[in-house]
Amino acid sequence: LYHPLIRSFLEKFGYYDIFLIDNETGNIVYSVYKEVDFGTSLLSGPYKDTNLAKAFMEARQATEKDFVKLVDFEPYYPSYGARASFIASPIFRGDENIGVLMFQLPVDRINDIMTNKHAWADVGLGESGETYIVGDDFTLRNQSRLLIENPDEYFEMITAAGLEQKTVQRIRNLNSSIGLQMVRTPGTEAALSGKSNTEIFPDYRGVPVLSSYSTLDIPGVHWAIMSEIDRDEAFQVFDKLRDRTIMLASILLALTIYISYYFFLVAHP
Repeated sequence: LYHPLIRSFLEKFGYYDIFLIDNETGNIVYSVYKEVDFGTSLLSGPYKDTNLAKAFMEARQATEKDFVKLVDFEPYYPSYGARASFIASPIFRGDENIGVLMFQLPVDRINDIMTNKHAWADVGLGESGETYIVGDDFTLRNQSRLLIENPDEYFEMITAAGLEQKTVQRIRNLNSSIGLQMVRTPGTEAALSGKSNTEIFPDYRGVPVLSSYSTLDIPGVHWAIMSEIDRDEAFQVFDKLRDRTIMLASILLALTIYISYYFFLVAHP
């Protein structure tokens, strides 16, 4: 009865899937796409240790009707191992919490926002600039620009930078740096400790960059947001350095607001 309505809701907000979960049994009683998790129990079934189950458990115990729980991206087997984030909200009948409404968020939407759909130059990032998110495990939450534009150079540079060969091979196999590419730089360490600044240091490729960074303050996740451009490109015309610095800081601020607003919208549809 409600499937067409829920499906149109999914398409409007860009969710990967929407679930209805029974509190008593933990059973997924509804799913738009009905992958292998459909019908299983998040209390005792094969996916009871996933982020989906963690979000369900918190929403299941909620006493406030406006409770919302967001969990970070991690590989989710029922979706063919693709990384997924989940947003959970309780369903009340009167004052009784009877179930959980769950939204599955795909990495693709975040990737499109952070890469400007691969049109970096259109937002002032030139030939080498990129913006990206780093999780509290110091791995990327969106795709590396270099991997998209020049995979051979990307693999050469990350190998030279000392990334473990098994990780390099996994990135190659999946054609994705998300959740795999380590980015432990002075900027990410500072941002994840709550600081914001613009400075120069080597990035995850080992290349010196002009970087603006900040903490991305979204309840449920602990992320850093970075906006960077190769130092050599930033310094090509010295008089433009100030403009580059202002530009990176502006891009960072705009994306911080946009990402925060996006997560607010998907969490409060």
